[in-house]
Amino acid sequence: MARKRPVGLLARITSKGQITVPKAVRERLGANEGDTLFFSIHGDEVTVHRIKPIEELPPVEVPPALRGLTMDEIRERVERVDRERGADGWD
Repeated sequence: MARKRPVGLLARITSKGQITVPKAVRERLGANEGDTLFFSIHGDEVTVHRIKPIEELPPVEVPPALRGLTMDEIRERVERVDRERGADGWD
């Protein structure tokens, strides 16, 4: 079986720092107008993921330690833990 090679696509950055996501990328991600894309930065490489709308996500059981907390309290806890482990990206 032949090994698949990665496909490279180009996008030019505008003077406002914007790009048009190539059609092949949008189709592969299942991304449409209004969708949110997440950019992960690893050194000098960037990975793009489509953030699924809540309607597309499976139900999630809340862990006992988080039950009764507000979403803001959960976010604060996640941010604190991420900072403690050295994760970058929180402003």
